[in-house]
Amino acid sequence: MRRRLGTYVEPRTTSTTLWDALAQASLAEELGYDSIWISQLANAEDAPTLATSYCSVTERVGIGVALVVIYSRHPTSTVQMATTLDALSRGRFRLGLGVGHQVTVNWMWGLESGPPAAAMREYATIVRQSIRTGSADLEGESFTARWVYAGQRREGLPILIGAAGPKMLELAGELGDGVLLWMASPNYIREHVIPHVCRGRARAGLGMEGFEIQAGLYVCLTHCAATARDYLRKTLGFYSRLPAYRRMLDASGFAQELADKRISDATLKQISGIGTDDDILEVVQRYRDAGCTLPVIAPFPDRERRVPITDLLKAVHP
Repeated sequence: MRRRLGTYVEPRTTSTTLWDALAQASLAEELGYDSIWISQLANAEDAPTLATSYCSVTERVGIGVALVVIYSRHPTSTVQMATTLDALSRGRFRLGLGVGHQVTVNWMWGLESGPPAAAMREYATIVRQSIRTGSADLEGESFTARWVYAGQRREGLPILIGAAGPKMLELAGELGDGVLLWMASPNYIREHVIPHVCRGRARAGLGMEGFEIQAGLYVCLTHCAATARDYLRKTLGFYSRLPAYRRMLDASGFAQELADKRISDATLKQISGIGTDDDILEVVQRYRDAGCTLPVIAPFPDRERRVPITDLLKAVHP
């Protein structure tokens, strides 16, 4: 049985053009990747538009947005986007939802955000009911929807919730078809993610069968691993300044290194694959062993520009 592996295909992180990204998406399907993912950052390309373009050059591979920040569009608008993409892709779309961060929602956009878990519960409930039944009637503190959706919809369209802390992990287990993880180490998945997701599933009267535990991890195929690790140190430093990620990283055992601003190679090795194809495959397997049902590699380019992203996709494909 082929082991499932997904990949992010993003012009921003791979330093490629939009047209190159389309070629990478087509190659990922040809190589047998389970799914192609696009993250939605506040200062990058529009993820649903990219997903639509990926649908046009593929036929079988899953297409996912990880994730839609819930304050960036009303839940009924997200339903319209997701169901339309799902219809265009003939049932291949997967929807990720997340609460975002204060620096984006409050400072950059000037919006008010509610309590994270409560706001996500309202949003995910509206989206889920609308996709599953075709209507929603909910008046919440952060989100309200009273409507009937007349468009084409697939009741089983997967809804995944981005989570890091206990409350959101349990909510993902209760209301989602999966959880989206980022910068989560294998140990954190084993010791924190799975127990809290299980509690949420139990609260909904559900087991873990069919529930997706999806983890994104940085990878780089390179002849100069030291340079790639230095780049990733800066990236990890950025994420450590976001409170939700900092709590998760501290709980992962990285608190002292982050406080000292001295991130070791050993720490980077826990959450990324840098170097040869064997280095990448080793970390992917560690994620699987920890209970991750779908590792999703996030390639970043060789800083020496000697190893194309396409070579990486070919080297570690399922």
